[in-house]
Formats: sequence, structure tokens, C-alpha cells
Amino acid sequence: MKLALLFRDFPTRSHFDPEEEACGITCDSREVSNGFVFVCIKGNKTDGHRYISQAHAKGAIAFVVEDPDKVPGGLSYLQVDSAKEAYSLLCQHWTHEVWKKLQLFAVTGTTGKTTIAYILHQTLMNLGIKSALIGTAGYYLGNQRLDITIKGPVTTPEPKALHTLFQDFFAEDCKAVSMEASSFGLSEKRLHGMQFDAAILSNLAFNHHIGFHGGWMDYVKAKSSLFAMLKQDGLAILNADEKHLDLFINPKQKTILYGFSDTAHLRISDLAESLDGIRFSMHYHDTTYRMFSSLQGAFHAWNLAAVFALGLGMKYDPQELLNAMEKIKAIPGRWDLLLKEAPFTVVIDKANTPIAIQALSSFMFVVLECLAM
Repeated sequence: MKLALLFRDFPTRSHFDPEEEACGITCDSREVSNGFVFVCIKGNKTDGHRYISQAHAKGAIAFVVEDPDKVPGGLSYLQVDSAKEAYSLLCQHWTHEVWKKLQLFAVTGTTGKTTIAYILHQTLMNLGIKSALIGTAGYYLGNQRLDITIKGPVTTPEPKALHTLFQDFFAEDCKAVSMEASSFGLSEKRLHGMQFDAAILSNLAFNHHIGFHGGWMDYVKAKSSLFAMLKQDGLAILNADEKHLDLFINPKQKTILYGFSDTAHLRISDLAESLDGIRFSMHYHDTTYRMFSSLQGAFHAWNLAAVFALGLGMKYDPQELLNAMEKIKAIPGRWDLLLKEAPFTVVIDKANTPIAIQALSSFMFVVLECLAM
């Protein structure tokens, strides 16, 4: 790709040959080879500008920098205000902005991201919509888990890996992608410049990520930034039971609130759980929908309601939506049954925050009560 095409839409604070051909792009100097563009990102531990000479020796033809004074004389460069934002945009240019040809759904929150994204992906598949999944549960194309290893973050991959996935999904005739948007990914600008058809907020609670952001409000700000990335007609699905809800509501956006609160547009009631799963009602406008799921744990009422709200907002047939959701039997890495043919049961669950562990503990009490009956 010619540098003129790769560097389009950027201010002309630069020094490069627009006709020169780039063979690749990276922000990792170890990945540089002949013809590469090297993006100099300032990270928490190091500064990419320190590796300009090393990258040039390995064949880099141009550098994307915030500090042009650190570029040795005679080398080609593009000066930007934010290298992290530029890297996201450049990776989009490199993949010909293929993400725009996909229907994109993102989930953020302290807990529930993985579960909601997986439920949404499987629901779309059960509706006959070829979907892909990006998140902690793995990378899925349709019902096949991809046997790939991505360097760096996995929940919300860095831009090069992310847009390569989008490119691969589109090549396989994928129509929609469900993905997790972590607070790390959002604050690191991995999704910068993208627009989503719908976004879901699960909840907000104290967790070990807050220190990375510098404080509670910075953490919340990172989460809420996802909803500023909705398309003009995009859909915001928000948890009505979340006490920080007002920080996410935008009166100009189409919004569906879900939860147990009387303020919810999609209101949950009559929740009952057993060893078979959970049953509950969902009231939307003047209609009541009954949901049964074999997923274990009362907290799944929020997860399922969030996906159902998105489906209603996207104008899917309600009964087909319910049928599709009820086919989902388990979430990878969430309450995975490991051993059952013994005097005890062993399960695996990737709960790593206080609110998630509390939810699992509450469910365990229900299991013990049921077994004692």
C-alpha cells in the first residue's frame, strides 16, 4: 500500500514519499521487516521513539511519531497527536476498513462481558446469522473456535490483531461480530475511530483494574467512551439497576434499559432458579415474555435480558429470539462442569472480581439448598 493511501486523513505534518510502498505496519519493533511502517507508541514501560534506529536498521521505511525531533535526519515520518489513536486508524486503512462491512456489537462492564458477548454470538448463530466472537471466551467464527494465538491482550486485541480478525471474518462471509470492550482496550484507544451498531453495559463495580486507570471516575469514563462510538442510529443497552446509570445515558441515543428496576424499559420479574436453570418474565411495553434458560445462576437473568433487549431493538422476531436463546446450554469457562460422577461436584469458573465471586457464592447456596430438599 502506498504511503499516500495509508497516511490519508492525517494532517500534513510529515516528511515522506507518498509513492513509496509499505509492506506492513506494526508498533512492535521486534516485528519490523523490510518495507514496514513503525508506529512509535508511548507505553507504561517504554517509549517506541527509543526504537526508531533499531526499526530503521531492520528495514522500516517510515515512522509514525508524536515527537518528530526524535526522528534522525533524512528518515520519513508522519507526525500525529496520539500514536495510539493513529495506530488504530492506520490498521483500519491497512485492512481497507473492512469493519464497516460488518454489523458490530460490543459489551462493556465489570462482570458479564464474556457471558453476554457469548450469548449474543450464539443467539445470532441460532437465528441463522453468521456471527463471530472476540473475547475472553476465545475467538469464534460461526461455531468453530479458532485455533490461533494472538500476542498481547486477548479480551480486546490491539488494533493490528483486531482488524486482521475482522478481515478474516469478512472473507468467510461473516455478517456480525460480538466482542468485549474492556476498560483497558478503550483507554488504550484500540477501538478508536470505529462505530458500533449496538453496545451493552453489564454493570460497574470495584475491581483490580481501577488502579490502572488512576481512579474510579477514570475507570467509568473509559467504559462510557464506548457509547460515544455508537453509529448515529446505534442502540445503547444499559443496566437499569446500575447506580451509575446517569453517567451513560445520552438522551440523543436510542436506549433500552433492562433490569429489575421499575425504570427499566425491559423489566425482569418472577425470577426463580433451580438445578435445571432459571425462569423469569420480561415485560416490554404491553407484552410479557417468559424466558427459561439452562444456564445456572440468578445473575444470568441480567445477561439474558441484555441480549433480549438488543434483539428487540434490532427488530428480531421476539419468539424466534427466545427460542434461539433457550438453545444455549453453557458458557465456556463459566461454571464448567469438570467432575460429576463422584460424591462431590467440581466446576471451573473464571470469576476474578469481588462482584463475580459474590454472585457465584450466592448460586452455590441455592445449589446446596436444592440438594438438601
